[in-house]
Amino acid sequence: MAIDQEDLLFGADPPRASLEPAFAQHTLRRRVAGTEKRDDFVRCLSEKMLTYALGRGLEYYDKCAVEQITKRLAKNKYRFSSLMLEVIKSTPFQMHRGEEQQLTQASP
Repeated sequence: MAIDQEDLLFGADPPRASLEPAFAQHTLRRRVAGTEKRDDFVRCLSEKMLTYALGRGLEYYDKCAVEQITKRLAKNKYRFSSLMLEVIKSTPFQMHRGEEQQLTQASP
């Protein structure tokens, strides 16, 4: 069963059997729209992405950045691309120093 490009562009729901190939073309907004606990999901996803980007666990001082990311994500209609941009623009990511830099500064 094939999906026409027009169906994807104009918002027609694809047949149930063909959801897997079409998943890549859906935005995060469509996935979040059906979630009952949308705010919790978005916050958790933001925390996971920031944790991965920083290469460390989140600390208490990262909470403001997570809140900022989730608010901006909601304003941008929950697009995955905006999630990535907000993580990159976040203060913890911008202020993050690599492990190699920390090791060279620690050794005399």
